[in-house]
Amino acid sequence: MRRSEYQSLYPQEHFIVPLLRNRIAALLDRAELKEVKRVLDVGAGGQPLRAKIEHRGWQYFSMDHEVQSGLSTDFIQAIDKPLQAEISAVEPFDLVLLTEVMEHVADWPAAFSNLSLLCKPGAYLLMTAPFIYQPHEVPHDYWRPTGFAIEAYAKRYGFEVVSIEQAGGGWEVLGTVLANLTLYSNARTLINRLYYRLLSLGLKKLLSVLQSGKIYQLAGVHSPLYLSNIALLKRLNG
Repeated sequence: MRRSEYQSLYPQEHFIVPLLRNRIAALLDRAELKEVKRVLDVGAGGQPLRAKIEHRGWQYFSMDHEVQSGLSTDFIQAIDKPLQAEISAVEPFDLVLLTEVMEHVADWPAAFSNLSLLCKPGAYLLMTAPFIYQPHEVPHDYWRPTGFAIEAYAKRYGFEVVSIEQAGGGWEVLGTVLANLTLYSNARTLINRLYYRLLSLGLKKLLSVLQSGKIYQLAGVHSPLYLSNIALLKRLNG
């Protein structure tokens, strides 16, 4: 994430950004991670998780393919490129963070191979990747993986799945889609212009209700669609 905090800046982010902030914080508090000491933040961007990591007394290291203005980055490295000697010489980490990164990684086999080297045996990999979300950081936006894809790659490269959550359900998906719509009128008659006006007002009102959270007091919804995959993986021994 190219910002220093998990805060929504645009209407399209209203649902996914708080969701990620809360779910990541909950995973960092899990009992399995109490022995963590050294953390690598891959694709660290604006390093929004740095304060949370250091607050826990963990040692924070950042890695990204480029340096973001105003920040110091420990390792300049793309996760799907051969690991540079500088990072290969460092002791593997207890926890690797990979949040909203893998959709921008073209070579998943190379990335997972590197991740297996960066994680010590018994270490954890916390990974998030969107499933329903608008293109971003184009043209380097390649995938919308399912949890099944994450699990398949995890097992292939020496990780076991601790948990994979499909986060953000049908209402959040609908709100994200509505926030990405820009209406324009095709109306040529007075009655059709009226219908267009009603449609425009109706969609704006629905988005407002979704953003306010009032919809949850009215109805639940079952949907196979969701916003994001949130996975906690563990590096196996050997």
